[in-house]
Amino acid sequence: MNQAPSSKSAFQITGDVADPSGTGARGMSAGYDLSTAAIGHPVIWWKGSGGEEKLLTFDVYAPPDAPKYIMIHCPVCALAGRKKEAIRIIEGHKAFEYDPLTPPPMYPGWSDTDVYGVLVTDGIDIKGGGRLSTEPFRCTWDEKPDLKRAFGLQQCTWHVSITNNVAKNA
Repeated sequence: MNQAPSSKSAFQITGDVADPSGTGARGMSAGYDLSTAAIGHPVIWWKGSGGEEKLLTFDVYAPPDAPKYIMIHCPVCALAGRKKEAIRIIEGHKAFEYDPLTPPPMYPGWSDTDVYGVLVTDGIDIKGGGRLSTEPFRCTWDEKPDLKRAFGLQQCTWHVSITNNVAKNA
């Protein structure tokens, strides 16, 4: 059995350029670990409306000749049993500050031992975490895509802002 790591370096395919792995596909191929291209993976503390506390890992990207952006998986969608919906926050559309070299402050009510225990249990790697703050944003995915209601009533209810790696409901 092959014990080699399964992640590969990401590559961008634009226009008519073929997939360099030889599949003939266009665009990104499945099986590539895109998080290796991120400049950081800040760990965010969030307390849900039901009192549950979660540590969330975000990915921050800074592609050349393009604005920085953050990729997030909505915790409300995940807790509700929906697939992990990806949210993209693009610099210029929403204001955010990210410093990969500044460690975040301790999470409210947590000790170093508490944080370390959760990170190890959940398999979260905090190397390259950094400090993140954003203006308020929301999950844009539908709770029940088959249910059609007006005025966005079917939309996921996760609406937060982040200040120094602590997400607060907006």
